[in-house]
Amino acid sequence: MSWFDAFARRMSCWVGTWPVFAGLWLLLAVWIATGFWTGFSDTTYQFIGSNFMSYVSLLLLVLLQSSQDRDTTAINKKLDELIRATDKARNDLIAIERRA
Repeated sequence: MSWFDAFARRMSCWVGTWPVFAGLWLLLAVWIATGFWTGFSDTTYQFIGSNFMSYVSLLLLVLLQSSQDRDTTAINKKLDELIRATDKARNDLIAIERRA
């Protein structure tokens, strides 16, 4: 397992917890508070919010895609094993996702 796979697995388990959800609400409250501090100016307030949210969204997208890829690979391996174990199953479809 590569370092990214291990990191993505730990992060995908951690991101789905209630402390992270509560932290995101706290972060939203801080962002709104900075709006009062900056007077809700277009240049500062929206620049900070839009850039930060874009970075967070991109990182979470990569983590979620990695998690989905691992799950899909595990399901395909399990299905391939079931096809191999069944006598009347056609074996020509095993690992077809790698041939496509």
